[in-house]
Amino acid sequence: MQKTAIPRWFRSLLFLVSLSLLQITVLAEQKTETPPREQIGVCLGKPVYRDQLYTNQNIELNATLQILFGYPVFEEYHQEHQAKFKPTEKEIAAAIAYYSRDESMIKDCQEIDKLTQSELEEIENQLKRSDLKAAERKRLEQRQKQLQRELKNGALKEMLLIFLECWKFEKHLYLTQGGGGIRSMMFGEEAFDARFKWLEAQEKLEKFQITDPELRTLFFEFWTDKNNRGRNITSQDSIQEFLEPEWLKELNADEPLTAKKP
Repeated sequence: MQKTAIPRWFRSLLFLVSLSLLQITVLAEQKTETPPREQIGVCLGKPVYRDQLYTNQNIELNATLQILFGYPVFEEYHQEHQAKFKPTEKEIAAAIAYYSRDESMIKDCQEIDKLTQSELEEIENQLKRSDLKAAERKRLEQRQKQLQRELKNGALKEMLLIFLECWKFEKHLYLTQGGGGIRSMMFGEEAFDARFKWLEAQEKLEKFQITDPELRTLFFEFWTDKNNRGRNITSQDSIQEFLEPEWLKELNADEPLTAKKP
């Protein structure tokens, strides 16, 4: 609650004291009437409350639970073990060589590069302004560096850097958590059975806790075949393709790689 503004024409000390006392009384009454937040769990040592479940009406409840409990734990683990998941130069070169053969992908990447160049030019024009505030200039300069890096790498490489790191993370979970089912998603495969087991282990380690039984069940169902996301993959050939995609087969076979710049 913001403090009530004091009229400039009223300078009486008595009024100031009275006003302060009134504010204290109102705040105390509000504090008493405001119901306490209902805690539904803990994630990485921080409390999670029920009112946080409905901050975005466009996201389903089970997905919101992942945002509050699952993804922070995954992110922490990923950061701690990032060296395992960062693609090597040979892996990047092999993937670029393989996907560069797809003419439609090359065309799409060229269009992305054009859009990136256009945004970069716009930002550089904005940076020429003399009336920019320091915070805004800093934001624009950070974005400028990001776009310059993206143009230097090219859209295909930028996309593959993200794709390969995600793939190595999912493969790591699959191999260390007993395999199981995988799901084909928009940006690659997801080892959902392995994620389920891994999250159970993290729960035992008290990385997170969901005290509402119904919410806990809903949370874990997100990582089962009951969840209608993507396409479940069950054939051994497809699972083997996930573990060793074509670009990796070529790399392992030491076939010559010739990459085209997208």
